[in-house]
Amino acid sequence: MEVAAYGVGILGEWVVLMVVLPIAQRLADFALPGLIEMAWKLLVIIIASTLTSLGLGHVNGLLGTIGGLVVFWIGMVRVFDVDFFGAVIIVVIRFFVNWLIAVALIAVFLSM
Repeated sequence: MEVAAYGVGILGEWVVLMVVLPIAQRLADFALPGLIEMAWKLLVIIIASTLTSLGLGHVNGLLGTIGGLVVFWIGMVRVFDVDFFGAVIIVVIRFFVNWLIAVALIAVFLSM
């Protein structure tokens, strides 16, 4: 059951980043590969980040969070050649979109 929950989380994060990256690209002016290449590279980065976070999270929750963020950051910089400003834009927009999704889900659950 946990594997399905992690799979749904990875899929959700992948969809969010597929929307966020083109928006961040317009704001920070960095290049993105084609849609199919971007999709599979993002999926690999998200899976690596999630597995790192899960593995280190068993040692310490904060260490897991930081480890996942470091892997995500390195993946974005190395794979998509994003500079510091571009990475900050991605993180801010990603946080805002995740916050909106969380608020919407809470509203749906509270209305039930």
